[in-house]
Amino acid sequence: MDRRFFRAAVFLTAAVWSWNVLAEDYAVLMREGAAARKAKNHQLAAEKFSQAIQAASEAKPRFQAVVACATALQAMKQPDRARDLYEAELKKDLYSNTQRQSMLVKIAAMYLWDRNHYQYALDKINLALALKGAREDEPLYFLMCHYAACIYRHFKKEYDPIIVLCEIPAARSKIAWHKWTLYSQIAQAYEKLGKKTEAIENYRLAVEFGRKAKRDTKKLEAKIKELSK
Repeated sequence: MDRRFFRAAVFLTAAVWSWNVLAEDYAVLMREGAAARKAKNHQLAAEKFSQAIQAASEAKPRFQAVVACATALQAMKQPDRARDLYEAELKKDLYSNTQRQSMLVKIAAMYLWDRNHYQYALDKINLALALKGAREDEPLYFLMCHYAACIYRHFKKEYDPIIVLCEIPAARSKIAWHKWTLYSQIAQAYEKLGKKTEAIENYRLAVEFGRKAKRDTKKLEAKIKELSK
């Protein structure tokens, strides 16, 4: 009995020691990566953050290292490697739905750099929206809806989905420039659908929150005058 207790105690002590060493290694590697990033040595930063991913013992620090590494790879003009990193991490059963949404949105943003890949971007956004993670009043949810609305408007020329996607987060968001952006997109969609009354109403909301966010609202005000004739 005493021997079993002793072995268990030794094992637990070793496990705690190992975890502490990894945590210290992770902290050091993240600091070194940040210093390299500040010095614009993006290759060294990517190497340090990649090592930090391996040293991370929990989902949150690993996620932070993954994002930092992918950002460094993007700074090296290597978006394919950044996307591959996110895709590999998404296959792991480690992350919360919100973290998974964040990675999917970052992949979508990279696909949007290439106009020919807008459908890939929309597919990733739709996967993110299907997860129960970010609330409808949170910035991450705003990003998902904003990117999707841009794709529907500029590439697919579909306007009903913009209204469906953006109305709830526009109403619930607590950030003025998010509301300004979403109400502008809703108004433009209604205008394209030939619904002047709804377009004017949403342009007015966009102007209201645009002013609160200290954005230039002259074009929106001109739209209201044009549609009111």
